[in-house]
Amino acid sequence: DTIRHNVRYRFGLSGAEISIETIYPDTLPVLPRVGVSFGLAKDLDKVQWFGRGPQEAYPDRKSAAFIGRYELPIAALHEPYVKPQENGTRADVYELALKSRKQEVVYIQSATGPFFFSVHDYMPEAMAKALHEPEIPHLPYNLVFVDNAQAGLGGDDSWSPRTHLEYRIKPGTFRYSFVLGVQSSK
Repeated sequence: DTIRHNVRYRFGLSGAEISIETIYPDTLPVLPRVGVSFGLAKDLDKVQWFGRGPQEAYPDRKSAAFIGRYELPIAALHEPYVKPQENGTRADVYELALKSRKQEVVYIQSATGPFFFSVHDYMPEAMAKALHEPEIPHLPYNLVFVDNAQAGLGGDDSWSPRTHLEYRIKPGTFRYSFVLGVQSSK
């Protein structure tokens, strides 16, 4: 079996509405996330969002991250754990804007409810292979993740590092939409 991922684009004056349907069969292993990713120029070096923050927030680690409007340099989203691992995700996000110093903005606005996001300048696979931060090869662009579902982190005790069942992504059909747009000061 495979994961089916159908994407529909509808272009309008306010941007492109991207509608996604992901079908995750119960014959596959547990997924860490369900969503899309795309690259954006590193000139977009600041992120502003309306959602949980300012610190990272995962389904099983979000009660101390309050809903609000936050702004940080993209580099500040990264959490430098001793052993490189999944990090930097923000939860329950409704609006996201990536900004450049020239006031260029790429924005994402939910059309179907809150989403998760993270932004990194490395591939998750490269990070997972690294034993230390300096071993992670950096990309010449930022990789933006917009997720409809995100698994919890687990590891809340030393004897069971697995994610609790209620924070795992269950097989099924996921439908979500968001508007992707661009603004420029020019």
